[in-house]
Amino acid sequence: MKISVEQLRVYERFKGDEDVFSRCGSAAEKALFADAVWSRISELVQSLLLAWSPWAAEQLRVSMEASAHEACATPEAEGLLRKIVLGFANERA
Repeated sequence: MKISVEQLRVYERFKGDEDVFSRCGSAAEKALFADAVWSRISELVQSLLLAWSPWAAEQLRVSMEASAHEACATPEAEGLLRKIVLGFANERA
């Protein structure tokens, strides 16, 4: 299953916090997240954060970016995933 813009918007809205999402997300939002999509997005976010660190090997960065490209349904979704990752990176800085 490819990750959609709608799923990423919900993930971003809840700042990746699955517990808050499970308690506060609407039924319509929850319906978007069958088949462990939330976990896959979290995995991609963490992988890209690691891959974009200054200490990561170029090969890791290329591999993780290819995984993100394959996982996203559209270029818009891929761009939103990158925006989410950059937001998390800025929060950690």
